[in-house]
Amino acid sequence: MTTTLKDVFASLQILTFPSSAESDDLANWITELAEFDGYVAGIATMLLSRGDADTSSLEKQMGELMARLDGLHQCIPAEDTCIYDECKRYAATLKDVIKSIRASG
Repeated sequence: MTTTLKDVFASLQILTFPSSAESDDLANWITELAEFDGYVAGIATMLLSRGDADTSSLEKQMGELMARLDGLHQCIPAEDTCIYDECKRYAATLKDVIKSIRASG
């Protein structure tokens, strides 16, 4: 069974967005995630409704965002461990949406 953009996007929409973090670095990353999430949602919505959108930079931007998150892993406080894990889960699903966008775009 092939997973469609509509299905993957729906799975992202039901996820809870990561909570606020104690660490300023992680909190700033979550803010970046929110902005990028909105951008990806806009592109997904355009593709689902109109069938076209500029998707050329999505994978690069996602890669940069993930690299910054991975770099934070060693320096986040213990109280942000669960939030870091939430961020990883949310970002993984967002990455799946981007793969579907690129496949359909």
